[in-house]
Amino acid sequence: MAGYLNWGKALWNAGDVKSARYYLEKSMELADSNRSLSTHYMRLEIIRMMGMVALRVGEYHNARHYFERCLNDNDDLGDIYSQGQILRNLGSIHRNLGDSDLAREYYSKAFQIHEQIGNSHGESTALNGLGDIEFYQFRYTNALAHYKKSLTLAQKIGDKRGEGMTLNN
Repeated sequence: MAGYLNWGKALWNAGDVKSARYYLEKSMELADSNRSLSTHYMRLEIIRMMGMVALRVGEYHNARHYFERCLNDNDDLGDIYSQGQILRNLGSIHRNLGDSDLAREYYSKAFQIHEQIGNSHGESTALNGLGDIEFYQFRYTNALAHYKKSLTLAQKIGDKRGEGMTLNN
């Protein structure tokens, strides 16, 4: 199971989304047949990765299903870092679906969690998402404020990709 999951993640990182999905589905099949606690953590990671794949290929409703499922299961474990990541992904989904209010809510919750645990990268990406929401609603001054905060955090931690994403806005 871990082998399939790791292959799926490696292929995801290499940009081979179709192959990543195949290995993640194989991993899920094995996880479904074993319900131990350690498998519970792996299942959450598999579900999260399946959500990432669905998000990448534009299957927003499927992605939302995976992330909501992951968020509900994650509550039992109390993994606040993962909760912040999942909330940010749900913000992205709802932004892409055109539900700005719900996207803003998810991004804001994600920002609060990442700020609470001191995860500057998570703060930066959540702020970038909030900036996007403001931008799409023609609130350019608010968007710029979020983007500036996001850029400052990305620069502080040396996140070149985050800097590029923010500067692209």
